[in-house]
Amino acid sequence: MSVFYKKSAGLALCTLFSATSLYAQQTVSGKVSDKTGPLAGATVAVKGSIVKTLTNEHGSFKIDAEKGQTIRISMIGYKTQEIVVGSSTTLKIELESDESSLDEVVVTALGIKRDKKSLGYATATISSDDLLKAGATENPFLAMYGKAAGVGINIGSAGPTGGVNIRIRGAAGLESGTNTRPLFVVDGVPLYDESTSMESRGYDPLNSFDMGSGINDLNAEDIESIEILKGAKATVLYGSQALNGVVLVTTKSGRKTRGLGIQVNQQISIDKPFTYIDFQNDYGSGASTNDLQYATVNGKEVRKLPLSRFSFGPKFDNSDIMLYDSTMGKYTAYPNNFIDFFQTAVNNRTNIAVAGGGEIGSARASYTTNTYNDILPGFKQKQNTFSFNGNFMPSKFASFEFVNNLYSINTTNRRPNIQQWVATGLNRDYDYNWIKGFYHDADGFRKDLEPYGLSGSSPGYWPNATSNILWEQNDNKDEDKKFHLVSSIKTTLRFSPHVSFIGQASIDYTNTDFITEDKIIRLTPNRIGGGYKWTKRNTTVQNYQGLMKYENTFNKDWNLFGFVGGAYQKITDNNMYTSTGNMGLLYPDWFSLNNANIANWPSAGSRGQVMNNGRGSDVLYSVLGSATLSYKESHYLEIQARNDWNSTLRSPKNSYFYPGLSYTWNFSNDFKIPKLQYGKLRLAWANVGGGPFTATGNRYFADNSFRVSQIPYSYGPISVTPPESLFLEEIKPFRKREIELGFNTRWFQNNRLEIDYAFYNNNTYNQIIQQTISPTTGYPMASINTGDLRNWGHELFIKAAPIANEKFRWDLTLTAANQFSKIVALYPGLKQKYITGNSGFQVWGKEGERIGEIRAYDYKRDESGNKIVGPNGLYQLSDAVSYIGKNVNPDIFGGFMNDFFFKGFNFHLGLDYKFGGSVFSYTNNYLMGTGVIKQSLPGRDEEHGGVAYYIDKNNKFIQTQHNAAAPSDSKDGIIYHDGIILDGVMEANGSYVKNSQIVSAPTYYGTYINDLGTSWPPDRLYKNDYIKFREISVSYTIPQRWANNLKLQKLTLTAAARNLGYLYKSIPNIDAEAALGAQSYIENSFYPSIRTFTFGVNVSF
Repeated sequence: MSVFYKKSAGLALCTLFSATSLYAQQTVSGKVSDKTGPLAGATVAVKGSIVKTLTNEHGSFKIDAEKGQTIRISMIGYKTQEIVVGSSTTLKIELESDESSLDEVVVTALGIKRDKKSLGYATATISSDDLLKAGATENPFLAMYGKAAGVGINIGSAGPTGGVNIRIRGAAGLESGTNTRPLFVVDGVPLYDESTSMESRGYDPLNSFDMGSGINDLNAEDIESIEILKGAKATVLYGSQALNGVVLVTTKSGRKTRGLGIQVNQQISIDKPFTYIDFQNDYGSGASTNDLQYATVNGKEVRKLPLSRFSFGPKFDNSDIMLYDSTMGKYTAYPNNFIDFFQTAVNNRTNIAVAGGGEIGSARASYTTNTYNDILPGFKQKQNTFSFNGNFMPSKFASFEFVNNLYSINTTNRRPNIQQWVATGLNRDYDYNWIKGFYHDADGFRKDLEPYGLSGSSPGYWPNATSNILWEQNDNKDEDKKFHLVSSIKTTLRFSPHVSFIGQASIDYTNTDFITEDKIIRLTPNRIGGGYKWTKRNTTVQNYQGLMKYENTFNKDWNLFGFVGGAYQKITDNNMYTSTGNMGLLYPDWFSLNNANIANWPSAGSRGQVMNNGRGSDVLYSVLGSATLSYKESHYLEIQARNDWNSTLRSPKNSYFYPGLSYTWNFSNDFKIPKLQYGKLRLAWANVGGGPFTATGNRYFADNSFRVSQIPYSYGPISVTPPESLFLEEIKPFRKREIELGFNTRWFQNNRLEIDYAFYNNNTYNQIIQQTISPTTGYPMASINTGDLRNWGHELFIKAAPIANEKFRWDLTLTAANQFSKIVALYPGLKQKYITGNSGFQVWGKEGERIGEIRAYDYKRDESGNKIVGPNGLYQLSDAVSYIGKNVNPDIFGGFMNDFFFKGFNFHLGLDYKFGGSVFSYTNNYLMGTGVIKQSLPGRDEEHGGVAYYIDKNNKFIQTQHNAAAPSDSKDGIIYHDGIILDGVMEANGSYVKNSQIVSAPTYYGTYINDLGTSWPPDRLYKNDYIKFREISVSYTIPQRWANNLKLQKLTLTAAARNLGYLYKSIPNIDAEAALGAQSYIENSFYPSIRTFTFGVNVSF
């Protein structure tokens, strides 16, 4: 970090000594107010120049301007005024309130603020009020569902502290690992970000965590706004980092306000788990209704609960039965056992902010402490956030801005992947409250299950599966400690009314320690388990940027705005790992490498490794520029360009140029349309791109780590692993070419109706992908440039005020977007490409088709399309996967928000929706296959339509009557009532006839389980449509006269709820959003859904 501060200090000194250009001006002073009194923090600017200032706490200002120049006074919530400087140098201005002002200022690329009416591309703005409407969330982006057209949000199964998948305009690629995430920029600081998930690491799901990324750390109370730059033209100045769009986060800054400038927010939230699973509570554990097991107690035979992952056992009858701990109980269901395993969590959040300012500067400092408890016992997170945002203007020639956001986050026992728990049965006779007190022995170790006859159960089966989770969450410790700093220094030098220099130095630094302390499971008769792991990882993103800016107005009608400059970025990533491996520990509760049981090293195998180290870095050099020419504030022509030199490509292929062009026509200035208050047409074009990641661009080594094989006696060999992919010298940057057009209109008095529409069409080509090559090259894969992927869609934003008067206002907002794609071309000779999946379900890309088509094993059918039933009574599947007409991508998605204002009350209701796209649900398949849900009841008995049959001595299923006695040729003398005859045809004498073969219900439903293997039939894919009741809130701000009596500036009370449920969803038993990380078409690690109830108080002094 010393290099960063040296460069920052150098930049600050240069800017101070550069402020030597003086210019003669007359000083204009004045006072800005509204009907209630002086306005502090209003912006006073000389139009057509870079000169501006803010009013102080008395509403007063001073600014240098020439006679004949125009001074522009603006403030959020007020109509902008313009005054021509005349002979008088003292002004008195009263601003008129206007909540629907057209003169909106938005943050664009590189932090440049522009009038929204000048932009030739689509953006979306999420205000602080929008983020906090239903209370602050653990991750502020969770409050964005449906609020920005074309922006998809998905959080997966790790909960609010896990990774958030944000996808703008359906960003996609031809590789499963293609980066589809946008660039996140906080106050001009690009954040280090990466895709995260809870995907199982082999068969170790309980050590598979989704820890999120740097964007999880942001504090909602410190955010002023989030600006989303969607298209290529909007992001061209960020170059290769912003291929998938940019999310600009602006934090709150200081300004002089009435009162002390102190604001306190206190929030309490309650997370309540609930489930969409429609459990059956008729049948208990067992592979069939005849699965009866017995034990002998005091010479008497008693029935006992069978140890089975299935719930096809006998019906519950409340009879006496031996339980798993050898005590007697009742044979009954526990209808709420799944939810009983979890807890209702109570969380606290406190934010204190102090803001103020004067003529030479302003500042805001805040502190937030947040204690998060998850619904999974043992999972806790403590976050402290310190934020400072200040500006200092020692003279009219120079100003400085300082931003520091520091996050300290300690997290213990995050949610693991519980796929094995679900896969091995949520049997209805399992008492999860009982197992919580059973899995420990008297000494606090894991209880030995052998005396209870349970030792033979698989580690993933009951009761081991549940005991493993409890041991991990309550006894072992997986802790991550993060220190995250986002800091920047920005300097502006004004050489003249038209020329200025902006320099910025910033850093995004993250240091994380991951510590695992696994307790010894048992000391006698043999020491089992125990372990210690420690990983340190730090990432640093350094950015330095300098821009020379110019703005001038010619002949009153023409304005030229532009800047040129350069940028430098360096990303470094270092990590160190050390572990006792599989050696175990010698002594309980001493977690250290010195406590490793080295006697076990010879049997530890590859997990005897105890040390690993890796590092890498990327460097990016850039030059860039922008020029905007406007005429009468009606026509804007903008040209922008950037050239990057990337360290991950070989010269000269590592240089790539990004041009962009846009045109804006504010046509409402040129002609009038009845009821139209404002109208704008926009057109944009750009061509952007980028290079590979370090791991792809590293030509020589894919793994340059070293391993120590044994300690403390000797050090093993240093192993260097060669790359698995050949990196070809001629690799070029990938490119993305996009054209966008749209309009924005506002209708009726006070802009009571706003309509914004955008259409975009882009082609991503020369993508860098991995392709199989001949093994004779020494490499199984090679990186190549290939593909042309076309992506197009429509975006719609509508905001209306159907009712608006002095007493009552109703605002509604609708967003909608759809997205289509087509693979125009692949590599020469290559017509289709596997993208991701397993041997059962696969996602492919095929020339001429939409990307994301799903292939699966289809049913075998006769010439008439009937399903063919095999000799075993089950449907037969095709010999290979084929396209089944389903796709992973949604057709349309968006949101619908309503706000009602009455006096001091604000009632808010938010919905979001998605239609189209299919998902494969492992949870649904295992719930069905293990027989725990109502969908598995058909055919189980006579009541549920089961067919009666007996098994003859040749093991054939023979249909009979339910009340019939077993015939003499019955194999076991039993009449079964759980037969199913599948609809279809079977082969008989060389032709197909109607199927009459019987299969037992447990056998049929068992086909839903293949333990993550092959041959999933196509109807195991679910259409994933939904309309979700996302949030509801009511807030009340007390009247100002009451606040004054309490010596307060403002007092607001809020009650809110999130994730209330679905008005409609097409997928059964699970939350429609319970996808696993970045693979949004797979649901695999199911947790209960959470309803969050929030109560908050906001006080300003």
